[in-house]
Amino acid sequence: FAPFIAGLMTNEAAIVELASGYLKITALTVLVSAFSVIWSAGMRALQKPKVVLYLFTVELVLNVSFNYLLIFGLWGLPALGLMGAAWGTLGARLISTLLFFFYIYSKQPYLMLSITVCKRALHWPDHSTFLKISLPIIAGELIWSGGVFLYHAIYGNISTAALAAISILSPIEVMASALSWGCAAAEAS
Repeated sequence: FAPFIAGLMTNEAAIVELASGYLKITALTVLVSAFSVIWSAGMRALQKPKVVLYLFTVELVLNVSFNYLLIFGLWGLPALGLMGAAWGTLGARLISTLLFFFYIYSKQPYLMLSITVCKRALHWPDHSTFLKISLPIIAGELIWSGGVFLYHAIYGNISTAALAAISILSPIEVMASALSWGCAAAEAS
């Protein structure tokens, strides 16, 4: 669905083609991220958020480094432009998740998924309290992410320059949001 999704963001064919390629590669990061998200929640529940912080710091450094090398084609690597950013992001997330896996496997093995845990998770009657709490949160997150997508789609359909401007400002907005959400989560703990 990458061309369709990219087409919602802008009506320029060249950008849709580039964005589609980027989305196809970075969609794989969602699969890899699923494990990191679960383990991160487990580590925070065990009152060990520093491990998560250290691993995500490593991932950030790897992401910036890989993106830089692959976008511009340094050290003998091919210059891939936007696709280099996608591959760099995927590579950084994969390495970070593998490091997380080895940490969990060696230090916190009870956080590993097993057949028994998966079978228990499929017994839905035991999860009524969880569903009552989580479904409104999930709905809120879906509405929020849909709003962010719509926000960018509006700018993308105004002009390429407007989309570029909002794309430059978005990381600053995300960092500010992450700081405020991180402080709120730390205070809540």
